[in-house]
Amino acid sequence: MSYRPYATPPQVPFAADKVIGIIILVFSGLGVIAGIAIALFMPMMFVDFPLRPGWSTTMPGPHLARPPGQVTIAPPNPGYIFQVVGGIIVLVSLVDVPPAIAMMSSKRWSFWFMLVVSALSGCSSHGAAFWQIAIFIYCLLRLTGSIGPKPAS
Repeated sequence: MSYRPYATPPQVPFAADKVIGIIILVFSGLGVIAGIAIALFMPMMFVDFPLRPGWSTTMPGPHLARPPGQVTIAPPNPGYIFQVVGGIIVLVSLVDVPPAIAMMSSKRWSFWFMLVVSALSGCSSHGAAFWQIAIFIYCLLRLTGSIGPKPAS
């Protein structure tokens, strides 16, 4: 008779984890699309936006004339700010993709990761705060075993 160590049975993924993981993937994909759209199309709105009367960001002319010895710098194009914001939205949206995929197979680290990320972004005042708080509550209840079995690994 050979000794066999007690093996824990493989954990079956919880059905709600797959649904929540797919929802997170869909919203992350929408965030990536929105970030790319903001980065590409918002700067086009500011191509010839006059910041002050008589100033233009693209066309040189007499409004940039300066007295001798004085340097005049043209104002920056405000559209570049939107490129940075769009890039940040893309990066933040891509951060949720690996944990969402792991959440569909009920991995414990994905619940901890989404718990921390949703707590941090749920504290902000943007429109997705309600969704992030709902993800926080779901991950907390799953980690404590109140909804379904506790994630094993």
